Amino acid sequence: MNKIFYLLFFLITSSLNAELLFDTVYIKRRIIENESDVVSTISFTNTGTKPVNVKKINTPCGCTIANTDKKTYLPQESGALSVVFSLESLGTKNIVRFVEVITDDNTELLTFEYIVPTIFQIMPNKITWAKTTNLESKIALIKNSTDKEYQIINVESTNKFFNVEIKKLDPKTWKLIISPENVVNEQIAQPIESTIKITTNYKINNKPLILYISAEIL
Repeated sequence: MNKIFYLLFFLITSSLNAELLFDTVYIKRRIIENESDVVSTISFTNTGTKPVNVKKINTPCGCTIANTDKKTYLPQESGALSVVFSLESLGTKNIVRFVEVITDDNTELLTFEYIVPTIFQIMPNKITWAKTTNLESKIALIKNSTDKEYQIINVESTNKFFNVEIKKLDPKTWKLIISPENVVNEQIAQPIESTIKITTNYKINNKPLILYISAEIL
């Protein structure tokens, strides 16, 4: 019984003697125009009574790099974790990344949420036709939801059976006309799909923001 007590006492006091206390374990960050990398910093302090060694830092992918300013922190010593997230492959959806900091006695999981601003709204973002109906043109509306004069500079279809045409309704609203063309019954025994790519002059990582609409004959 005494052995169990001392073992439990050792485990508890060991965890209390060395601990990195982070100022926060969650950061929410909004992406801004022309940004190429997002850099976030979280401060921490060794609140224990013995040195803490940072053994390893795990990141989810090559797009995220995380480092501490050094590897060993004395009692009551503070440090910082720097996390760099590359926007190279950023799309239009918000992204959550987890960073795991492993020390001698503990593992801390930190969460980073990157908010992609809604620059354009698309209504709807998916258009379908039933192959048993007339394949008439359908319309999607695209609206600039900001107070800046962002524009659509190009539209294209990835499938030759869909023609696309863009018309500007007002300074911040466009009508996208999607028309199935040269499609006969024999060709739609299987679904025909296309992705409509809409290139804008809003830039992330110095690259134009591209919007997508899916079109499909079912």
